[in-house]
Amino acid sequence: GKTDAPDKSIREDAPDTGVSIEGAENTPEDQVVASAIADIQAFWTDEMPKVYGVQYLPVKGGFYSWSPDEPLPPCADDPSNIEGNAFYCGNADDVAWDDTDLIPSLYQRYGDLSVAIVFAHEWGHAIQVRADMRGATVTLEQQADCFAGAWVAHVKDGGSKYFTADGPALDRALGGFIEIADTPGTSA
Repeated sequence: GKTDAPDKSIREDAPDTGVSIEGAENTPEDQVVASAIADIQAFWTDEMPKVYGVQYLPVKGGFYSWSPDEPLPPCADDPSNIEGNAFYCGNADDVAWDDTDLIPSLYQRYGDLSVAIVFAHEWGHAIQVRADMRGATVTLEQQADCFAGAWVAHVKDGGSKYFTADGPALDRALGGFIEIADTPGTSA
């Protein structure tokens, strides 16, 4: 694996995020996550009315940076639900993630854009709930990937106040995204 510093795609002139994360310790990874949340929500605030003709409603159930020694976030009933994972829960309208293994590993190996793409995917599920999408799990997962790709295109085109994305950063981020993708045959 890589031993040098992770790739940086965060803009040096990025504004304060104003995002509150339960369990965050203000690590560089937490700063990337907060920036991703702020940027992705700004993106959907602009895009949801264009795509679906309705106003985007921000995720209101909270954001949970979880470690095994902490209480489980809403919608998780067992540590195995979240270990090595990130998820959006429609019932609680929250986003939770493993801050012990998943996020630090992606950040070190693939850079901060890779971490942000995980959250863009989870927001894809939030958009599906807000747009009342229904479908097979595989279809919904692919659509969430597509929504994440739309956000990445927005970043690449210079539309983000928080991130930039050049070719090499995109390649590395995609590598991280492919690494954590569900393998065929994974249960819903």
